[in-house]
Amino acid sequence: MKYIEFVAEAFLRSIVFWQRKKNGSELLLLALALSFLNFYSSVIFSRELPHHEVTADAEDYALRDTVLSGSLEDFDRHLSLGASPVEWLDDSQEGWVLCAVTAEGREQFLRLLIDKEYDVNYHQIDISSSISLPLACALRFENTKALGILLDAGADPTIAPSIKFPDSAPRSVMSLAIMIGRYDLALLLFDKGNYTGDQLKSDISMLERFPVDESAPGNVYRLKLADKFRERGFQITPWTRGETTEK
Repeated sequence: MKYIEFVAEAFLRSIVFWQRKKNGSELLLLALALSFLNFYSSVIFSRELPHHEVTADAEDYALRDTVLSGSLEDFDRHLSLGASPVEWLDDSQEGWVLCAVTAEGREQFLRLLIDKEYDVNYHQIDISSSISLPLACALRFENTKALGILLDAGADPTIAPSIKFPDSAPRSVMSLAIMIGRYDLALLLFDKGNYTGDQLKSDISMLERFPVDESAPGNVYRLKLADKFRERGFQITPWTRGETTEK
């Protein structure tokens, strides 16, 4: 994240400089800044691009087809034939079945997998952090019901979505909820895990620095989330338009 912030700052400074001068040399500088930003972004964000090796067989793909068609009976049958809900299928957001079943309307499939004791904390490697865990998938689909089902089954929201970069944001599934602006879901996850101090400090940093639409209905959850941090003994002043929210 430090590299990204550095590049973004350099980019913005170049734009300001260009706007002030607007001559040939400044245009060249802006072009160089844009090229630099594009290069560095490709390096930093390449770790988030799915490049998982596919080892799934036809039975595994058939299992996903039953989810897409809505046939719970066929789903159960393919499981009994050896299909795996954790095999990586492709680079889509439904690239593995235990992720796909966290979408709204598929809770019956999710419950069946839980009843069959599949791992609700199964962690995919070398894929986007937004779909690396069942809880992260439920966040991506914005399915509160699936989140609740997974949490009740023992899913751990403190797990860092990225195995290779556990010390980079998002530091937990709750962090991921904050990053995508779903403060209502972050509030739901706050009391569901024993987060480390470093994880919570990272979340506080995002709450204090991320600009938001303060008139949006969801902003009330952001402020309630800040109160949760204060209850834990942290000092926090969520981002505002020049006004403090400290009590």
